[in-house]
Amino acid sequence: MYHYVQSEPGLWTVGHGEGKNWTSDSDHESREAAAKRVAYLNGGGKVDAKILSLLNEITDLASLSRMKPGEDALEKLTSIFMLSVKATVLLEL
Repeated sequence: MYHYVQSEPGLWTVGHGEGKNWTSDSDHESREAAAKRVAYLNGGGKVDAKILSLLNEITDLASLSRMKPGEDALEKLTSIFMLSVKATVLLEL
């Protein structure tokens, strides 16, 4: 399943896999563009604005959460986002 991560400020990367198994597909200057690409790659159509807003909130909150010593922030955010993407796909079915 494809998903996106914020790879650096102002850049979202679409790809699949996790951690060392990550394979990127494309880079985008906005979350909305990345979310549209993810929806397309996962066989869906358009991205619902309410769901996209919720996903953005989840991503923002996750990035603000406190990290435990030694915890990998990117892996944590990827896991949180993967759950969000799975929920989006289920809602689109």
